[in-house]
Amino acid sequence: MTIRSKLALVLGLSMLILISMIHFFGRTVLKSQVRSQEVAAVNDDIGRLLTFFEDEMDGFSNFTNTESFRAEVASFLDPAAKEPIDSKAIAPVFMLNQCDIIASADGNGRVRRARMFDRRVGRELPLPIDFQAQLESLEPLRQKPAPAEEFDAILSFDKIPFLVVVHPSGRHLPSKLGDALLIVAKKIDGQFLGRLGRITNLPLKRRPAQSTDLPAEVKAALAAGTGNVTTAVQIVSPETVAGFVQIRDPNRVPALVMCFENPRVLNTQFNRSWNIFAAISIAAILAIIILSGLFIEKMAIRRLSKLAAFVKTIDSNADTASRVPVEGGDEIAGLAVSINGMLESLHGFNLERRDLIQRLESDSLEDALTGLYNRRGFLMIAKEYLNLSARNRTRMHLLFLDMDSLKKINDTFGHAMGDEALVRSAEIIKSVFRGSDVKSRLGGDEFAVFPIATSTEGLKSALARFQEKISEFNRSGLCPFTLSFSSGVAVYDPEKPSTIDDLLDRADKKMYEEKRRKADRPGRG
Repeated sequence: MTIRSKLALVLGLSMLILISMIHFFGRTVLKSQVRSQEVAAVNDDIGRLLTFFEDEMDGFSNFTNTESFRAEVASFLDPAAKEPIDSKAIAPVFMLNQCDIIASADGNGRVRRARMFDRRVGRELPLPIDFQAQLESLEPLRQKPAPAEEFDAILSFDKIPFLVVVHPSGRHLPSKLGDALLIVAKKIDGQFLGRLGRITNLPLKRRPAQSTDLPAEVKAALAAGTGNVTTAVQIVSPETVAGFVQIRDPNRVPALVMCFENPRVLNTQFNRSWNIFAAISIAAILAIIILSGLFIEKMAIRRLSKLAAFVKTIDSNADTASRVPVEGGDEIAGLAVSINGMLESLHGFNLERRDLIQRLESDSLEDALTGLYNRRGFLMIAKEYLNLSARNRTRMHLLFLDMDSLKKINDTFGHAMGDEALVRSAEIIKSVFRGSDVKSRLGGDEFAVFPIATSTEGLKSALARFQEKISEFNRSGLCPFTLSFSSGVAVYDPEKPSTIDDLLDRADKKMYEEKRRKADRPGRG
């Protein structure tokens, strides 16, 4: 992977990480704050709703506690009356006072007289079948003596919620009612909630108190409440948030559930603003990344590419030392200076090597049969290489090679074919190893190469190429014999100097160790 590819990958991942962080720490956190503000706003609306609902209850209680109202209802609640008053006669009382049930009861809550009127259709209705039972369940009516102060409550009659007000007998009670309690109830219907919704500016709706289609979170919140009034807030959708109010009767049984839905204005505004902000942020991040990439491309990658291209053109055998151009004063410029120092050292090394080779060309240092250096030439040049290695503090490897089957070739095919085997071996050695390496036939079937490589990786690569060339020759069938070599390697360490004879001795011993291992393998004689 090129530096450009790596840079593009790093910048791309950086952009994804930044965008992810903005999305998580920005949108998630801010979204939570928006949600909290919306919930707080709904709770404020619920507070206003409860305030106006209490005002409605207080107003209804006060209005039905006047002497004029008592006088109006006394005529058809008088227990001494022998005939009940006609429905048409009592209709104005219910219509004008906006109530649905008017009744009188004794101090224990037992109903004496009661009338229920449907104001929508203008006719009288029978009392709910559970009217008496619900009244008798009221704690204040079970007290002895009967309550001296009025009280109100939300009760369900036939599963329909009513606002109920109980007025005790008092100083201003008309004589027709005697000491009876006055009970007035108003149905909490759509008209009631519509008026309350207009006052609070909320789209109020009534839900059945025992409704099963409420969201699970809402039902759990309402059920967990301990007071007479329990509230809950539910995010219905990305566009709507709902508020719920549950009011229990004095026996702790849910009697009324009111709800309303408000548009999520803050959420809509946030989404619109966030989309704009996210687009601007992504564009800004993308611009920064592109500019950063262009800056790095210009200041680093292009200069490194030029440096690499220039280094490729350097000829290590040139008569003059090459120089890498130095631009600026940063790390890349420092690298160019270091390369120039290495090139100067390499040029000096090449000049010394060239002088050495020229001095030795006139000497009788060549093996007549193979064209390789003979032992004398090898020792002479190898000593000079050791001196150069010591000065340059460079590790080198000496390779010692021994033919495994020269005697067998001579005995089987004759000495002429044995010479051919030596010549073929020399040709393979010349083709595998570098021109700067000293390749020698030390004598008989022994060969040496120095320095074969300066690194372990280079050594392994050279030996692999040599074995491959031997295998190719054997597979070709050009000659009736098969070539095979045993090898040994010795390392010259400038930190622990040694002579060329020591290196040859160590390599020779390792070669014989390899020969013994071959001899010990199964299937060999």
